[in-house]
Amino acid sequence: MGARLSREGSGRWIATAAGIVSMAIVLTGCGAQSERSPDALGATESPSAVATPNDAAVVGAGAGHTTVRTPAPGSSWWCSTSATEEYPLTAARQALPQDFRPVALHACSVDVETVPGKGQWLVATQRNATSGLEALVTALRAADEHSGDGACAANFDPDPMVWLIDAHGRGVLPRWPRNGCGHLQPAATAALAAVSFTTTETHRLRQITPQAVIDSGCATGWKDMLPLAAASGGSGDAGSLAALGKEDSPPLCVYRVTERGDTPSGTLVRGRRLTATQTASLISLLEAAGPQRPCQAQANLFAVIGTSGSVYVELDGCQRVLTGDNGLRQATPALLAALGPG
Repeated sequence: MGARLSREGSGRWIATAAGIVSMAIVLTGCGAQSERSPDALGATESPSAVATPNDAAVVGAGAGHTTVRTPAPGSSWWCSTSATEEYPLTAARQALPQDFRPVALHACSVDVETVPGKGQWLVATQRNATSGLEALVTALRAADEHSGDGACAANFDPDPMVWLIDAHGRGVLPRWPRNGCGHLQPAATAALAAVSFTTTETHRLRQITPQAVIDSGCATGWKDMLPLAAASGGSGDAGSLAALGKEDSPPLCVYRVTERGDTPSGTLVRGRRLTATQTASLISLLEAAGPQRPCQAQANLFAVIGTSGSVYVELDGCQRVLTGDNGLRQATPALLAALGPG
């Protein structure tokens, strides 16, 4: 069984082999720290040497490289993935030296997991194996195949992020042999898939989606379309609220403006789902909103109600209402009170 490749989010590729996920590129700019100070992983600066315990070794030269070390034998091999520098795409790899005899395999993965009550998190997981490495070592020592004239798939399959460790605690980040199309050789990925791993550590790196966003259905950021619609005169009438009335438990999201412009952008302040009774009451208040008044004031807070034909309400500033079909109205004190303070 070969490795399966998938992409999760912008700039992040995951290589999967029978459930073993190998990180290629950590999300750019995540910059979060794990809950404890991590150990860096070992690497070497030449194909004929391996990193030795507790000795720093400069990985190559030039941009994208870093200084790393290996842990003492028997110590916990924490795979830090809290920043892109820890596992740069240009990290030095080497062919396995003929005299290198690995006794353990360490694999690192970065995945998005949902934590009950705490939202979605970027989670780093370390998996170790100490048996069944012979076939993998043999496959990793194979030579690259020569390119042929046949058609090649255009998929991207990076070298899996696994480390081979010998009895002295020295580590090698191996270079994986490629076939004639430049892809991972099936024998190597099959050998990796056959290794039985044990999960040794799991650390939350940073939160991706707050629980409030999941519960409310609100996005963490949103553009306020009301100023642009008001500048163009909208549809010329009060618009319709029929689309909002058809929604089941529509979200009510309040945003604070953090970026100005023709279409200001806001960051989520609070959000919740509306019950059928609350929705009906809010629609009645929206229906009672009269024609918009001339105004040039900028809003600092705005509410977005619903997802299909969303209704926008400025909670301060001009306090206008924009319906889903581009109708413009003037919010009443009762409507603003029902939407609550920012």
